[in-house]
Amino acid sequence: MTGSGNVYHVSVRNILSSGTVRLNVATGAATDAIGNPSTTVIVNDNTISFFAPTEFDYDGDGRSDLSVRRASDDNWYVLRGTAGYMSMVFGVAGDLMVPADFDGDAKTDIAMFRPSTGQWFIFNLQSQTFVNYSWGASGDLPVPADHDGDGKADLVVFRQSDGTWYRRLSNNTFSNVAFGTVGDKPVVGDFDGDGKYDIALYRPSDHNWYILETGFGFFVQTWGEGADIPVPTDYDGDGSTDVSVWRPSTGQWFRIQSTAGFGVLNWGQTGDMPIPADYDGDGKADVAVFRPSTGTWFAIGSTNGIIQQQFGQNGDLPTQSAFIY
Repeated sequence: MTGSGNVYHVSVRNILSSGTVRLNVATGAATDAIGNPSTTVIVNDNTISFFAPTEFDYDGDGRSDLSVRRASDDNWYVLRGTAGYMSMVFGVAGDLMVPADFDGDAKTDIAMFRPSTGQWFIFNLQSQTFVNYSWGASGDLPVPADHDGDGKADLVVFRQSDGTWYRRLSNNTFSNVAFGTVGDKPVVGDFDGDGKYDIALYRPSDHNWYILETGFGFFVQTWGEGADIPVPTDYDGDGSTDVSVWRPSTGQWFRIQSTAGFGVLNWGQTGDMPIPADYDGDGKADVAVFRPSTGTWFAIGSTNGIIQQQFGQNGDLPTQSAFIY
């Protein structure tokens, strides 16, 4: 913004979810980009819109990148939006992909969880450094996410055998939360939009979502049927994860968006893998599927429309499928 002939740069730190920053400045002290003078009240002229760091964004440009892991050669293949193509051998047979931003640089890191030993192997793309941790046991399902709101993904596993969540936060504090039962599927999301990911489950046996929000507490939502696959993410860009499922038998998406409401969308076919993410960088997750038989990605960009691109081959796993159980 400008004021008294000067240009002022405003730095806002520790933004952890989508929203708006409002600047309250004195009357006439500044003008916005179109020349409107500031007032003593907070007005829309003095606002900055921002989006939370994008998942599966390996170069930090705000768009989810096309990326697959090939089990036959243990290679990660990534088509980055601005930094271009890269590949990297990382992991061994039996490892599970756990891509997330573990160092808080707004870039997704290449990472694996080894179920046989409970080890995490993480390669930070920005610093080009490797770290590993022991956290978990055989049979655990890894669900890394930022549970403490510091901008860094924490090491989190759900133990199916006893329905317990084991969390190792980025500040090296630990917690165990009994929440779930055998057969539950852990889901990743910030359902109350407070910048901290919540403990949450989808129970196929009763099609209920059980969510323990950090801001508003416990609630249950019935949503889904049969062999539906939970695909929660922020489809409407309001900072809150939306309860959603994909129906493999029909290719239908059933979503409860926190601002846009209920909706059904046909996208995909039997054999596809649901991989919602923000591919066009507008802060809203896009409905998308990966077709393993051809290695083709199909997405409906909420801003850019239909996206279709071949990247991968039969047998590859898209990294966007990492936490869809």
